Amino acid sequence: MVRYLQQVGYEAHWEAHFPGPKITLSHCPYWPLPKRLPQLCLFDKYLLERLSGLTLEQVQRANLDEGHPETCLFKINTPAHEEPG
Repeated sequence: MVRYLQQVGYEAHWEAHFPGPKITLSHCPYWPLPKRLPQLCLFDKYLLERLSGLTLEQVQRANLDEGHPETCLFKINTPAHEEPG
């Protein structure tokens, strides 16, 4: 999944965390559109879910203005740690 994301222009990597892994995306191909259309960020979430077959939660959204996070961060909800509801 990370390799595919890198091939289509993202800078992507995953990290092991408790209670589940996280995926970090940077170099947003839509920037600066999400500033006006934050719904575009949902596309990344759905793409990651489709590629992984798992559900994800976006825990950080990139904001390329100075002094803000430059990456989007997604927590993978592993089956054993699936969030209720």
